[in-house]
Amino acid sequence: MTNSIDKGSVLPFLYRYGAIMPIVTVSPKFQVVIPKEVRDSMGIESGQKIQMLMYRNRIELIPIKPMKKMKGLLKGMDTDVRKDEERV
Repeated sequence: MTNSIDKGSVLPFLYRYGAIMPIVTVSPKFQVVIPKEVRDSMGIESGQKIQMLMYRNRIELIPIKPMKKMKGLLKGMDTDVRKDEERV
């Protein structure tokens, strides 16, 4: 697959946040390859599980992170819980 796309000839809906959204081809076995720049930016590794969601008229892929990599994810989060004064 070649990524030499002339930005001037690409339709506006192919742009999101100033970057070209990669286009992939579905193989005869209904497989797709996640482009390297997407894998690198999302930290996707070989063998990693990915959740697939169908939302309206599109497919979303969500990388599943191991629990060990989630350590520290909520660091600095405000944990104060306000209690209702009426409740005991």
